[in-house]
Amino acid sequence: MNNIFNPIEIVQKVKEFKFDYYYKKNKEVEKFPILNYKHKDGRIYASHLDDDENYTAVTVSPFHPKFETQIEDGIKEIVFPLINKNYIVISSCEGHDQYLDNPAVRLAFANENDRDYFISLFKNYKNITFIKKNNSANTELYNENGITKVRVLTEDKFVKNQETFSINNLFLRSHNSYCFLDLQFFMYPKKWWQFFKIYYTLKNKKKYWINFKKELSEYITSNSFPYYEK
Repeated sequence: MNNIFNPIEIVQKVKEFKFDYYYKKNKEVEKFPILNYKHKDGRIYASHLDDDENYTAVTVSPFHPKFETQIEDGIKEIVFPLINKNYIVISSCEGHDQYLDNPAVRLAFANENDRDYFISLFKNYKNITFIKKNNSANTELYNENGITKVRVLTEDKFVKNQETFSINNLFLRSHNSYCFLDLQFFMYPKKWWQFFKIYYTLKNKKKYWINFKKELSEYITSNSFPYYEK
């Protein structure tokens, strides 16, 4: 999925109204546009076409008054406890098709030490694959004849400072840089000789996923799971 940061002037309004992580009802709520919306396949993203394989999703501030509508139902159980512990959730996916293809959450950290420490918190949990990334945004907005369009953000055009500025504004932080971490749940084994493991995993995945989410949510919510101080 393509990922782009919310380019609209929502941040200043967020600061003015001082919304909590869970949005509060406000008389100004209708002034806040929802840039991602639910499509026929259950995915929530910003592209207008349901059959667009290269669909684009925007990162919306957790202070947005309707932020809850921006998170797919099947991953909320993990996303909201993380946000409530002050972690920076950039994007998420509940997993789709009959096999719940790769539910995932992407987080941003102020430095690599914080990221590595976060990974260590899950050392007792199986079925989580951690993928480290140096940047998150891979598309950008541009204006063509008065029309706002989206294009691939190539490496030579990527501006790290701009990404950092966007995250700081959206999440009301003040870091000099960010690194990223994808949590991918129940990834399929890739080797052909693991066929039977693949079959067993897919056959039982939905049941495991429901129980796993509950367990993970309780762990993140617990006092033993640290609050992200930065």
